[in-house]
Amino acid sequence: MDHYNNSLSSILDTHVPLETRSVTFTRSAPWYTNQLRAMKRSGSVLERAYTTSGLTVHKLAYQRHQKSYSKALSSASCVPITPQQ
Repeated sequence: MDHYNNSLSSILDTHVPLETRSVTFTRSAPWYTNQLRAMKRSGSVLERAYTTSGLTVHKLAYQRHQKSYSKALSSASCVPITPQQ
C-alpha cells in the first residue's frame, strides 16, 4: 500500500507540482456597517423565499426590502468618514 501511495504522489508531483500563492485580504468599505450586513442577509432570505415559492406576496416583500436596502446603502456610502483616533 505504501508503494502505491508513493508512486501516486510522485506522479502527481511530476504532472501537477505544488504551487504556493500568497493571498492578501483587503478590508471592506469602512461605511459598510453591521446593520447593512444584516439587511443584506435578510434580503437574501426574502429572495430565496420568493424564488422557491414564486408567490406574489414574497415578490412584493423582496422588492420592498431591496428598495429600502438600496436607499440605506446609498445614504451610508455618501457619508464622509472621519478618521478614528
